[in-house]
Amino acid sequence: MINWLDLLHQYNVPHRTDGPNCARGHAVVKCPWCGEADPSEHLGIDLDSGAWGCWREPTHRGFKPHRLLKALLGLSWIEIEQLVGRREL
Repeated sequence: MINWLDLLHQYNVPHRTDGPNCARGHAVVKCPWCGEADPSEHLGIDLDSGAWGCWREPTHRGFKPHRLLKALLGLSWIEIEQLVGRREL
């Protein structure tokens, strides 16, 4: 299981764990697929299950971390596999 807060801190991804649009037990980030169209942090990450999703666009949702990490961090698939520790492309 990924420690999302540690990972967000490690890669300097701006995020919040409280306030508007942030459910308890979640971290929110600016949706990497919405880009500048996302005026706030509309992509929530469930810190327990790892499920993630954008409040603005239903196609920007998922359960596997690889796709989100690729969009957020811009790392290679190999680097992402090393972070996650298993292959689920």
